[in-house]
Amino acid sequence: MADLVVRLTDPRATDPALSGAKGAALAKMIQADLPVPGAFVVSTQAFRTVLHELPAPLLNDLDAGRAGSAEAVCQALRQPRLPDPLRDAVRSAYDALAAPAVSARSS
Repeated sequence: MADLVVRLTDPRATDPALSGAKGAALAKMIQADLPVPGAFVVSTQAFRTVLHELPAPLLNDLDAGRAGSAEAVCQALRQPRLPDPLRDAVRSAYDALAAPAVSARSS
């Protein structure tokens, strides 16, 4: 799994297809030398990877528009088993921040 986590100082982070709209906007602010705290994004590819690991019947119900399926997918995404490479990439990026406190923003 490539590009699971992207530091916002990476020039590629300005691409919303990789970083999402909010992440790309923050990366552009960094490139414009605006004051942005150290940060990284979990890439859109990482999200897709976790989404595709959800049980097929659950996704089929969502595609079919069955009642309650959106809520079931949301619940499954709240507590997924993160693939080890993704968990390790997030941990490494977090450790590299070397900050006493951080905040998380989820879109």
